Amino acid sequence: MEFEPLLQKNAAILVIGIQNDYCDRNGALIKHWDLDVAPITEMLSELPAFLDEARNCHIPIFWVQLSEDSAHMQKNFKLKMESLGKGALDLAVPGWWGHDWCGVKPVEGEHIFDCNNYDALSNEKLRSSLKKGGIETLVVSGAYTSRAIDTTVRSAATKGYNVFVPIELVAMPKQMEEEHYAALTVMNMLFAYVMTKGFILSVWNGKKLKKPSLPSAILKRIKGIR
Repeated sequence: MEFEPLLQKNAAILVIGIQNDYCDRNGALIKHWDLDVAPITEMLSELPAFLDEARNCHIPIFWVQLSEDSAHMQKNFKLKMESLGKGALDLAVPGWWGHDWCGVKPVEGEHIFDCNNYDALSNEKLRSSLKKGGIETLVVSGAYTSRAIDTTVRSAATKGYNVFVPIELVAMPKQMEEEHYAALTVMNMLFAYVMTKGFILSVWNGKKLKKPSLPSAILKRIKGIR
């Protein structure tokens, strides 16, 4: 299959959930569950350069900030968190440090959208902006792979978007590694094209690669990779 035409079809990038409470070692979620953010830190070391190169290729970037606090969370999500004993943990409260961007942030002119669940496309204003821009292909990045990324990827696929996931630019804490690779496997089998950021950038820069390639260690973890 030729992937270049899909990536060249009015593509845009979604950056989801790159916020202190989820990604910083002092974030509320990280400290509460004593999570190891090393994989997220590694992802954040690569994301800014990818976004800068995408901007140079005139690829629009849309940013999504999550809110998981009692004042903003959907009622059904709130009930679910309470059933798991997590009801008292407010995350990414608007106006607080935990809601702020972590390690990377939008540049002037880029749009920011709020989301009170794990599906970024549940935001009507975001959907409208994508439609207005004629966007057909979404490159989804951010945190966490099996939560907001997976949910948004599935939603985007069912809405008719071509979806790509750069494997180096999605992450979750070390303790959730199995979830991370399981989510990527399902995404790649049914809803998205999991590829390297280098392949995606090469297409946007007008270069031709024979095929998208992933490191052998990663190939062993993801079933059905193209």
